[in-house]
Amino acid sequence: MDIWEKLYSEAKVLYNPHEVSPFVYAEHVVCALESEDGQIFTGYCFEATL
Repeated sequence: MDIWEKLYSEAKVLYNPHEVSPFVYAEHVVCALESEDGQIFTGYCFEATL
């Protein structure tokens, strides 16, 4: 598996778009990145509107 497939697989696990409340939407944008020392970091977005 190349690094792009690995990063995609790591981020895909987090993808779970849903509404937390009428004003908060979560996990509709996810990411994975590799640091210089090879560690993989993942994250997702919380969006709130007023």
